[in-house]
Amino acid sequence: MGSSVDKGILYRSTLIHIALDAFRISFSKGNRADGASSRSIFSTIFNCIEVIGDALLGNIIYMVMLFLGMRFILKLSFDITRYREALFAVIISSYFKLFLFTMMVWEFPSSVVKLIEMFVLSSNVVALRVVSQFPKAHCFGVCFMAHAAKYLTERWILGNA
Repeated sequence: MGSSVDKGILYRSTLIHIALDAFRISFSKGNRADGASSRSIFSTIFNCIEVIGDALLGNIIYMVMLFLGMRFILKLSFDITRYREALFAVIISSYFKLFLFTMMVWEFPSSVVKLIEMFVLSSNVVALRVVSQFPKAHCFGVCFMAHAAKYLTERWILGNA
């Protein structure tokens, strides 16, 4: 996990993860939008920057809470390679979010997004358990805390939009 190739894969996976979250946030904002189809190019660019910023903020909160939970709940010693392995496992296990792209083709109710998030949470718990070798309840607590912080941050952002 220490080679530059592995770090490159981690960085690319993180960018894809943030892009998938930006799509999810855009979908959530799209359901609340007024539906004005005639937009200026500047408002479209501003909207894209805002959505990416919201996704970045939510994922930063998520990663900070995940690392704090791993440090204090799982009591992992500070070894950067263990944290990197856990981060990589959690990001790879979040690829249930790819199912959000089906919403561009078929019409689904917005509750499907919450269902996909539940699948992501459960796969994150399993991935963290495999990497850390800690009990499932502890891993669930860490992942749930991180997802809850991210969810509350996004609700706050969408509420202020």
